[in-house]
Amino acid sequence: MTESTNPQLPTNTDNLAEVLSYLTTLVNDPDLGLAEIATPLDDPAPSHAPVDDSADETKPVSEPVSHNSWNPQALFALDEVTIVEQKALMLLEHLPGAEVERTRDLIQINYNGTEGIVLFVTPEALELRLPTVEWTAGSYAPKPSSKLWKRLQWNQVWANELPDLLQATLTARRREFRNCRYCHKPFAIEHMFSKTACHSCASLHEGVMF
Repeated sequence: MTESTNPQLPTNTDNLAEVLSYLTTLVNDPDLGLAEIATPLDDPAPSHAPVDDSADETKPVSEPVSHNSWNPQALFALDEVTIVEQKALMLLEHLPGAEVERTRDLIQINYNGTEGIVLFVTPEALELRLPTVEWTAGSYAPKPSSKLWKRLQWNQVWANELPDLLQATLTARRREFRNCRYCHKPFAIEHMFSKTACHSCASLHEGVMF
């Protein structure tokens, strides 16, 4: 083995370039072996924790219950829940499977399709709405929409009253359905030509042109 010459510590330790040159020489000296034990700063430290070979990798990992567990669209920031989000989350507890849409200040909840209800949630009020269609100009085609049934300020609503309030809105929607006297199928009033005939049957049996 060749005799190594230990580098001399710089006399002027205030000179950064000389200090870095000295440290580099130490690390690269093969007789000192520092390069073999040096670890880059971005490499994680080796773990000395024992490995549990008995752990079942197929076992589901339990996660804490969060609002997103029943809000698959992840529209709410869990760490910064606003007033309108608090109100919407309170309503969604009673409406499993509901669909949620939102803008910054308004959350729309659609429940049970055309046979269900629509809710507009704002920080100040709750709008209970019923599904309907809007017949467009030009092509005269039906477009999904909703109409106001009742609007309540939040200071008029207690949390324990919400289930009854939502049920009353659903009942109001069910009362809008009629059976066609020709095909005997139930239709909402927006799809009825009259109280007794749906659009299709009115055209087929009564000569109505749309």
